Amino acid sequence: MSNYLHRNKKQEILKEIHETVSKLKTKYEILNALDNDTDCSASYDLHDELTSFQEYLEGLKQLTEKCHAKSAPFKVVNGEIRRTTKLENHLNGSGQPLFN
Repeated sequence: MSNYLHRNKKQEILKEIHETVSKLKTKYEILNALDNDTDCSASYDLHDELTSFQEYLEGLKQLTEKCHAKSAPFKVVNGEIRRTTKLENHLNGSGQPLFN
């Protein structure tokens, strides 16, 4: 596989992971709201587990953002993946020439 295709495949997979983490965060928020419902006798029974889950999600988010930073041409801006500029790619050591 050429470097270009290899790099694109990495970026594609990283983007899918980032999107999955975003979906998991939404599911976490729903589950957390249900667990915090004091009208239910089972409230707060998942508190410790949900605290750990939130920490793991934050770790995954940071990890995918770091991977994206190393695997230009994408970056995360306000939780969304955006295409980087040629200058950012050059500064991140992508090997892409700044001027063509």
